[in-house]
Amino acid sequence: DQLRVRRRNFNRFFRLGGRTPNPMKKVLGKKGLGLIELIVVVGIVGFALTVLAGLGNYALKISSSLKQNVIAVNLASEMIEAAKAMKNENWSNISSLNLETPYSPTLSNHKWGANAGSETINTFTRHFTLSQVLRDANDNIAASGNADPETRKIIASVSWVENGENKQISLTAYLANWKP
Repeated sequence: DQLRVRRRNFNRFFRLGGRTPNPMKKVLGKKGLGLIELIVVVGIVGFALTVLAGLGNYALKISSSLKQNVIAVNLASEMIEAAKAMKNENWSNISSLNLETPYSPTLSNHKWGANAGSETINTFTRHFTLSQVLRDANDNIAASGNADPETRKIIASVSWVENGENKQISLTAYLANWKP
């Protein structure tokens, strides 16, 4: 049996002109991969890589934008918390501020205060404004009614420029002359 196998391999070797058989012929049923098929494969792979690179670039832009939004929200939240701390120390810290005037928070000797105007931190500009609160006959906050001297509406605004586009966020809260 071994002799027959050796003869068969010997005859096959010389029938192929001294070359060993190509196992890919059996798999593909062809002599080889043509130039057109190779160009198509390279084109598909190139297109796939281009799409993946574009998706990666888009993800980086979204990530950067989200980071800027988080920073802006934190800066606005800090202003509201600073105003609450001012109110908790003494209501006159809030009630003495001019309405509809921009202020920026300041921290001095572990106490919050307010300076007129906006404040710039890195690329962000922030300020807060206080406005009068009106109450209806049921003592609910309303668009019209009687002025409530013991409550103020605070709007904390943060603006910045991102990719040449102006962005802004605003947070709103109410401050009342009330201590728990």
